[in-house]
Amino acid sequence: KKLADWPGNIAKSGLYVPLMGRDTQLRGGILLLRAAPWAQPVRVMMDQLGEAAAYTVRALELGVHGRRPRRINWIGLTSAVALLAIIAGSFFVPMPVNMDVPARLALAPPADAPRGPTQIDLLVPPAGAMALAPGTRLRIRHQDVDYQLEVEHVTNWLVGLFDDRKVRARLVSAPDGLAPPNFERLTIENAHTPLAFYVLRGPVRLMRGYLGLDTPR
Repeated sequence: KKLADWPGNIAKSGLYVPLMGRDTQLRGGILLLRAAPWAQPVRVMMDQLGEAAAYTVRALELGVHGRRPRRINWIGLTSAVALLAIIAGSFFVPMPVNMDVPARLALAPPADAPRGPTQIDLLVPPAGAMALAPGTRLRIRHQDVDYQLEVEHVTNWLVGLFDDRKVRARLVSAPDGLAPPNFERLTIENAHTPLAFYVLRGPVRLMRGYLGLDTPR
């Protein structure tokens, strides 16, 4: 008699699928209606889908990746911002540089070759060349004679991490007006370099030593 009063436009065969996981906590349900009866295999499959849907609902309740949103760690965030500010600020803090560094001619002339011109090319290891820039003054002492030079061009310091920096210098002062024929060291005078580069000298020297790049060639 009840089915006789059932509206004709609504299916008479219904199946309720609970959204319940293995924790037996009910998180909702779905009512499915159709004209044909629900076979037992279909009921089992729908129960499994309902259990899977329950896990999805649970994940949405907990947040993305199944975790509750964490509170912001303001102490850690402030420390990270302060550290980044210190690192960025170190590039704007100039450090005076007056030091003796190893260096050599880019192309060593033969022993019987005539003296070179007043413009020479040098090779300087990066740990000692962080302060080099156009206009930097250099002093070379060879056989008790002082030569004054000025840097005109130097390769980028990033390139110099794995190779000696190539420097082109112009002779400023020499007793005979000629560049030194040979040398093994030079002095960087009254130069400045950012604090970050100054601190990097030690790590760069260690890295090149580990890779065997500081072996005399």
